[in-house]
Amino acid sequence: MSQQHGAGESKCGLLKRFTAYCETQGTAPDPFEFLAEFPTVTVRQRVDVLLVDQCRRWRSGRGIRVEEYLQKTPKSRQTIG
Repeated sequence: MSQQHGAGESKCGLLKRFTAYCETQGTAPDPFEFLAEFPTVTVRQRVDVLLVDQCRRWRSGRGIRVEEYLQKTPKSRQTIG
């Protein structure tokens, strides 16, 4: 992933890209690495990607606690909290 994308990226477009990213990265893709490629997406879009990641991880038995996600994404924590 070498192109920078921003707020113009639609919610569905970003989630489709993340799903494709997950499929190419194997068992445990890094959602934070993925989101780093999209520095200007909205907080809502970031949270949506993290929710998809969390769901995928819990289904596969590799769940991450929500606190870990929030610790790594302070902007998301400010919006939710």
